Amino acid sequence: MAVVSFTVQYTSATPLATGASSSWVMHSIRDTASVAVTAIPGNVSGVLAVENLRTTRQNDEFGDPLRRTVLCNVKNVGPSSVPRYVVNYSVMTP
Repeated sequence: MAVVSFTVQYTSATPLATGASSSWVMHSIRDTASVAVTAIPGNVSGVLAVENLRTTRQNDEFGDPLRRTVLCNVKNVGPSSVPRYVVNYSVMTP
């Protein structure tokens, strides 16, 4: 099994307020890959949730998969705003 991991730090001029969410789009390596997504507040206390995880797949003209797109939302479910956070996206292939 191979594991490829990507880490993206998200920083915005406007902090992620309590109850607010941001959308993410990621692409997996293969159609048979397993995907894991986590979100961690950066350098501050806070509680984030990865919600509404879903996938789509695009096929070529022969019906073979070209890529799978992974979509999700990161939502601030804690009591205070979060100025920045880290999203970890790991792809595991058999």
